[in-house]
Amino acid sequence: MKCTISEQLDSYIQDRLSPLESQKFEKHVEQCVYCQNQLAGIYETLPVLDIQLEEAPLLSEAFTKGILHQLNDKRRMRATRKIRWGTVWKAVAVSFIGFLLVLSLSAFLSPTLANYVKSFFMTTRGDQGLKHAAEMGMSTPHDVRIVDQGITLHIQEVLADTERVAVVCDVLDANGQSLVGRDDVDLIKGIKLTDVTGQTEIGSWTYKMIQERALLESEIGNLLFQGKLPDEVVIDINYTELGGIKGNWKKQIPVHLTKAKAASKTVKIEQRYTSPQGYVIGLQRVELAPSGVGVVLETNEENVLQGEPPMYNFAYRLLDDQGRTLRVHEEFIEEEGYKSEQLTLMGPVTQPGSAPGWKVWSDLFAPLKENSTSKLTFKLDAIYVQEKVNASKEITPKQLKEQPVALESKGNRITLSHFRIKQDKAEEMFLGQPVPKNGAMMEFEGTLAQHVIAIGDIRVTDDKGGMLPSGFSIHERWKDSEGLVHIRGLLSIPDMVEEPNRLTIGFHQLNKKNVDVDWEVPILLNPN
Repeated sequence: MKCTISEQLDSYIQDRLSPLESQKFEKHVEQCVYCQNQLAGIYETLPVLDIQLEEAPLLSEAFTKGILHQLNDKRRMRATRKIRWGTVWKAVAVSFIGFLLVLSLSAFLSPTLANYVKSFFMTTRGDQGLKHAAEMGMSTPHDVRIVDQGITLHIQEVLADTERVAVVCDVLDANGQSLVGRDDVDLIKGIKLTDVTGQTEIGSWTYKMIQERALLESEIGNLLFQGKLPDEVVIDINYTELGGIKGNWKKQIPVHLTKAKAASKTVKIEQRYTSPQGYVIGLQRVELAPSGVGVVLETNEENVLQGEPPMYNFAYRLLDDQGRTLRVHEEFIEEEGYKSEQLTLMGPVTQPGSAPGWKVWSDLFAPLKENSTSKLTFKLDAIYVQEKVNASKEITPKQLKEQPVALESKGNRITLSHFRIKQDKAEEMFLGQPVPKNGAMMEFEGTLAQHVIAIGDIRVTDDKGGMLPSGFSIHERWKDSEGLVHIRGLLSIPDMVEEPNRLTIGFHQLNKKNVDVDWEVPILLNPN
């Protein structure tokens, strides 16, 4: 909902408000998400934010002194260690270097607004859930620098809500160059999330690189539902090697969760469904957290009918109160055409269930827009199963050079052709994708039977029965008008340098999508 006070934003930026009006507006923005979004929208239009200060063009000393003089005058007027945002935007209008100088003098900014503007999560185009959590004030800026052996571990920001804890950091060498992304910088190995005693480890960390910085995340959502999520956790950092250099980079950072817990909601469902094949799926709960919508299910295969293959995944959607698709969990998203913002941010994360034979599945979706719907509907679309088959054939490389050879089972057909051995390491392309640098390779084309969406367990053995390492790389995948899946790609045998006498090649697994399910569960987001 639009905030009427946001209409003062233009006057504030242009310094047309009185000192008392500006002070009131600043206090309002500290608590108003809508006004923060408006401020962020203006901030994101500025092209200078990713420019380092040392890269700016050199200006005259008199000009620089003039900018600093304006800032000092404003400090005296306010008689505080804050500078009004109007001055920041005036500096932008005068010169971008003035804007950079204002940002560099962060001690003069209103602390809340300064932290908000500097948030990594507000500037990245990555995870919208983390951005939403930052908008709600779940992010805390840090400037923790741990230095040893000339290597600096720089902890820049920590974000925490009831679903996950995220850390933004960098690793710099003695020359200030980032080492993030190198194979010898393992940032998962030396970080833990624990309770305040340090005795109980919580969650496990994942890592990705965004804007040349490291983003580490630990999932903690299951603790909230169990009633075990504490008001405070600790990020325990203890690296003994970074960038191939041994040393000690240690730090404990407390993370407070009281605010996040107050901003989260858990809707308990606890309903179960048994499919026609005998698979049991239970929808346990939906969690509404600042950084996303969590959906937690539990499955049990003890009641699978005799002879049925095991379930390995499922597909479902979350619908709004108008029946429109909001969020999707789908194993093969590339053929369904869903929008990227509808798909899972994280998941599925699996762990042992409440009893032997049960498994818990957790998905995290992007947050819902505020007041976008009063009710969700969980709709189960399909269950994926793995079925064993034996489609193998003994062939010779000479055969594959002269004519294609087909592997068939239960209506699934894979045709191999064009055997060759690539001995040079020059990069080549096949169907727009790079091919292995060296070794044996064969092209393949395939048509899969109805409701089969993939084949697996590809085996290649030599003439003595020895298993050979192989790669089955699908370069193209599409559905025809009858719903049959077609694939094209390369089957490779890495490092093979001599042509073998014979090979036995086969696939031994079918991944099938059972769509004969019928289960919908209403989810009231604001139950009385």
